[in-house]
Amino acid sequence: LPGAVLALPWYAFASVSWALRYFSGSTAPEVFRPGLWDYLASLSWAAGLPLFLLGALALGWMYFSVFMPYSSKKIVAAWCCVPFVLVYFLFKGRPEYMYPALLPMAVAVAVMTPGRARKYLTALALVFLLVGGPIVLPLPLFATLCGLVGCAALVQALRVERLVLAVQSGIYLAVCAAASGLVRWSFKAFLDPAGPVAPVEAASLAALLFCGATLVLFLLRRPSEFATKLRTLMLALGALVALGCGALVIRGICAATGVGAADAGVLAAVRTGVLSCLILALAALGRKLPVLDVRWLVYPMLGITALKFLFEDIPVGRPLTLFIGFMCFGATLMLAPRLLKASPAKGPVSPEEPL
Repeated sequence: LPGAVLALPWYAFASVSWALRYFSGSTAPEVFRPGLWDYLASLSWAAGLPLFLLGALALGWMYFSVFMPYSSKKIVAAWCCVPFVLVYFLFKGRPEYMYPALLPMAVAVAVMTPGRARKYLTALALVFLLVGGPIVLPLPLFATLCGLVGCAALVQALRVERLVLAVQSGIYLAVCAAASGLVRWSFKAFLDPAGPVAPVEAASLAALLFCGATLVLFLLRRPSEFATKLRTLMLALGALVALGCGALVIRGICAATGVGAADAGVLAAVRTGVLSCLILALAALGRKLPVLDVRWLVYPMLGITALKFLFEDIPVGRPLTLFIGFMCFGATLMLAPRLLKASPAKGPVSPEEPL
């Protein structure tokens, strides 16, 4: 029964497919019931012979193992055996409906793999997923799933404090941002002379949402020694979130005012204003989020903004846009050092601290 329940979604889809073919008159009248070897040949062809043999050996080892007992081994074994019965009696022996029997083999491999070797197998599974995912799924859906898995991997990494899971989370989120087009669209919003002409896609918004949610989940955790090990990863993730949010602001202003390649001076001033706001946000958050230590990024960002002002704003600007750009950048030059020097707000005094 548990095996039938776990494979129920697959067979529901198969039943609907069979019903459509039955009412359309395209079903075959004869019943063909292949033997056991035909089933096994179909499974080995679907999974690949090496992986099929590895899964079958792991499943048999798990079921008969004495030194490594697994409490749910009967459920996993039923999950593999029930599809044989259902396919033979209900689906006229179609071997392709046996594919759910491959899932318990993967479970058995994961259960019976020694702990020291699991991180290497998860890395191999990560490579297979990233290589084969875009082939099987549409790219926007693949990017969304990568973002969801990356967010879940970081939650698990923070719970069990495993650095490998955190690294895998970063890889998933990076693939999500690249495959969804978020990185390309954001850089075009900041660097393209024509401005962000194309609207942002839903997959890019989903990628930005997943990256932002992952960063927020990290910041909500109490600072610990393990959290400091993830500082570089979180800084890269924060830079991606800041880049995406800044591009959204530029896109919104350009869409509201109709600014584009026809008015490069206004577009340059808008970009300068967005960069100035990002610098002030870095300076303000630097003293409130010591776990990230973003204070050192303020002065490099000031230098980048200054170069951007010299090489973009001045050549294409006119008096009004240059005044706006100078005002934004000048205010940033005055406020950012003050925010960096401001002492962080003190929390409530603990009973152990002297008054």
